[in-house]
Amino acid sequence: MGNLLGAISLIVGGFLALLLLIITFKPPRLSFSVLILGAAAFLIALFLQGPTQQIPLVLVGVRTLYDIVARGFLFIVATSLYMGFIAGIFQEVFKYLFIKKGSPDHGLQVGLGFGLAELIYLATYAFMSLAIFEVSSEGGGFVQYTIPGVERFLVLIFHTLTALYMCVYKLRGLLIAILSHGAIDSLAACMQIYARVIGYDATFYASMVVLYASILAINLLLIRPSKRAYFSLNVSEKYSNKNL
Repeated sequence: MGNLLGAISLIVGGFLALLLLIITFKPPRLSFSVLILGAAAFLIALFLQGPTQQIPLVLVGVRTLYDIVARGFLFIVATSLYMGFIAGIFQEVFKYLFIKKGSPDHGLQVGLGFGLAELIYLATYAFMSLAIFEVSSEGGGFVQYTIPGVERFLVLIFHTLTALYMCVYKLRGLLIAILSHGAIDSLAACMQIYARVIGYDATFYASMVVLYASILAINLLLIRPSKRAYFSLNVSEKYSNKNL
């Protein structure tokens, strides 16, 4: 039952993020074809990201998370940074390739499609795990069940804002997106290693608070310039089109 609540929480968090983004930016209409472009960017990035993250670890003899921990603190940090920044590079670069010549509204919806595709992927995986493996809850209470929803709420907004930011600020936006995404995913990778080997203790939950606060802070830093540029550039485009 607990894992089912976690999976439902994930979907609810994504839906609330979608609702907030639509209310905030008020896109004229949601284009299914553009959302599909965002989903395609996610799938391509995911397909290439996984082997790039895993093959070097296999080559140095790492087969499990315990192999990473056995090599000491510096190896854990190095592995987390590698995993995090590979994810940041692949995901943000492919988002950028799909938005670099589009309008702000195009960028917004590519980012939205990217984030929604990740949500669908994770939700599908969660429900399939429940159906096939009949994963049972280990307890943890309300907080543990709401973690997936909080994370998805923050991450879907992050994916959308970084796409819009890159659309407006081009290569500078791409660099900022990669750095922020890489830092977030590095901390998340380190937490995942810790949770699988040590467990969900006070240190893990403290790190989780730091992680979510970091994503929230980045979202708040991105939203003002992104929102200002989105509305000003869209107004300029409408004015230009009217004069053609």
